[in-house]
Amino acid sequence: MIKFFRRIRQQLLSENKFSRYLLYAIGEIALVMIGILLALQVNNWNEEKKLNQVKAQLITNMKLELEIAKSDLESLITIVHAGQPEQALFFKHLNDDTSISADSLSHMLKDFLNGIPYSLQLPYYEEAKASGKLSLFKNKEVLKGYSKIINLNIGYTLHRNMSTEDYLIGSMWEVRKNAGGYDGLTDRNAILPKNIRLSDLEYKNYLRQREVYSALKNLQLINEFLLSYLRRMNEAITETLGALEKL
Repeated sequence: MIKFFRRIRQQLLSENKFSRYLLYAIGEIALVMIGILLALQVNNWNEEKKLNQVKAQLITNMKLELEIAKSDLESLITIVHAGQPEQALFFKHLNDDTSISADSLSHMLKDFLNGIPYSLQLPYYEEAKASGKLSLFKNKEVLKGYSKIINLNIGYTLHRNMSTEDYLIGSMWEVRKNAGGYDGLTDRNAILPKNIRLSDLEYKNYLRQREVYSALKNLQLINEFLLSYLRRMNEAITETLGALEKL
């Protein structure tokens, strides 16, 4: 093909047909330009196809991680919500009912002393953020959704850390220490040495002390905050899944 065009050029030059040669040269340049543009377009199509494949896989992965997080959250929310009436009942009996047994109180207390452990895991989002793949999302609703989820998790983690600090070195540590530890509060002397066990009356009176009662109420309040964050996080995940479905 190259030899064919070369022969045409040589023939036009040898016949002194400059105007025809000029037209031929322009046409040849145009053909080259068209070839380059076509090659670029094909390359762009291929690149766009690859990016669409990456985006489709990323959407699949992000939906999967959110569905797992949602399932874990809903299970935890159900468990914590089911324990709330018993927490309220604990304080009601502590305030009003002198006939309730110390064992019953300790059983109620055990549930919300265990806290609300949860760890949000978003590995695909974090990898996409680190690699710059999030730029594939022109629809910003997905990114806004993830931002909302993460901010809610920060709030949850902050309150969770407050609860842990309170339990280990704060007012709840003082409560546990003076009751003989966690077992003294929840298992009613089952494994405590006899010399530090509290009688039923001593146990109930201990729980009614101002500092102890305030510490327990504060723990209940923190648990309510934690549950609120988990519920709002679950709602944000549902919204973000909806945004991913529309992509």
